[in-house]
Amino acid sequence: MWEELPLPRNGWLSDVDFDFDNPDITYISYGSASNLGPNATGTEMVYKMDYTNPSIISSYDCTNHPCATVCATGCTDLTQNLPSTGVGNDAFALEKGSDGGMYIATDFGVYYTNNKYLANGTGWQKFGANLPNVECRGLEINYVMVVCQMKVSHSFFKLLNFFIFAFTMCI
Repeated sequence: MWEELPLPRNGWLSDVDFDFDNPDITYISYGSASNLGPNATGTEMVYKMDYTNPSIISSYDCTNHPCATVCATGCTDLTQNLPSTGVGNDAFALEKGSDGGMYIATDFGVYYTNNKYLANGTGWQKFGANLPNVECRGLEINYVMVVCQMKVSHSFFKLLNFFIFAFTMCI
């Protein structure tokens, strides 16, 4: 039986990922910050949701607590220092076997964080170099080839051993 789960805010979802170890933990990214405008950092872009007991989470509960790290029981805003920008479809990835490694592709580049960075306030770090500032059309970690792959407009990028290789796609 399907069950509708509460969301932290009203908006366009760009991606949903599930924790590798706990099926009740879900990561949700939105298509843009809730405060698009002159602010340098975004708000309410990435959340960690604990749906162990979904009835205790109120829909849109986090909208009353902008910039709060913990919005409500079961709802944690992980946005911290991400830029106020758009996020493409399928632009969020969890890194298996890491300390909560997460990647998100924004219009301003790809960013990385993990549990340590989130806990100590470092937040998100720019990941890779020489990536174009364009809308991402997909981000994934390829565990077979041990690379992070990203498709943007008419190009395809792979990060292999921390070196960027660009491949132009024929369309």
